[in-house]
Amino acid sequence: MIGLLVNVPQADYPADYLLGRLTARQARWEEMLAPAGWTALGEEFRWLYGQLHHRLRQELAPLFLYFELRPLFLFLRGLAGKKGEGGKMVLMATLLADDLKRELLREQEVGAALRRLSRSWPAGIDLGRLYGAGGLTAVEQGMTRQVLETAARRPTALQPFWAALVDLENIMALAKRLRWQARRPFSYRMGGAIDLRRLIKVEQGKTSVMSVAGGLAQAVQQRVWPLEDELIDRVRRQVARQERPLAPDAAVAAYMWGAYGTMRRLAMAATGEIPA
Repeated sequence: MIGLLVNVPQADYPADYLLGRLTARQARWEEMLAPAGWTALGEEFRWLYGQLHHRLRQELAPLFLYFELRPLFLFLRGLAGKKGEGGKMVLMATLLADDLKRELLREQEVGAALRRLSRSWPAGIDLGRLYGAGGLTAVEQGMTRQVLETAARRPTALQPFWAALVDLENIMALAKRLRWQARRPFSYRMGGAIDLRRLIKVEQGKTSVMSVAGGLAQAVQQRVWPLEDELIDRVRRQVARQERPLAPDAAVAAYMWGAYGTMRRLAMAATGEIPA
């Protein structure tokens, strides 16, 4: 997956030095992120990527890519709605590879953009078929599923983090399906700690939401949208429970996830709305 990300000069800092810098910057998150909002978070991740040596980039590539999916989807939806300028600006600011961004920006319609994206995207997913069957929603679900499931299968110190993130995505999907009373078949992501069969039984009314969401069951049932923030905090706590000191890849993942959670909180305080 690292081939999908920008090629920038890599640093060769000792792990202790890098983690010390992250600790110092973490104390300044609100100061750094509040003025420029989500743009500042993207810039922070770009700075962070430049501090990592090749092995850490390899280990963390799925997480960097996970955070770039939303701007990529915004670009594709801009093309679909013939309102591409805003989406183009969002895409240009991402950590996706420069040649991929240049070629995507030349495309005028979604089908062509997906064909170009398919040439770089990892094997195992047919973006054109997904688009034909279910539009961009199916494409977004398929790409997100592949990133999460691929990462969750990798035997690294990040496995507990990825399992918690898969559970987050699955519980959010369950909440939305209950809210909308969805009947169309849906494939939950594999690799989490929650048995997928239990999620399906909740949808079918054969078991309680408590069996998969625990203390968040009421939020799921009542369609309370701060649910996502509770789940984000669960992922943060999952990383925090790991043995100390954290391995460098786990420490960087914790930094990224913490910065993301802080940015969401700041955005909500500024606008009063749950970020999309």
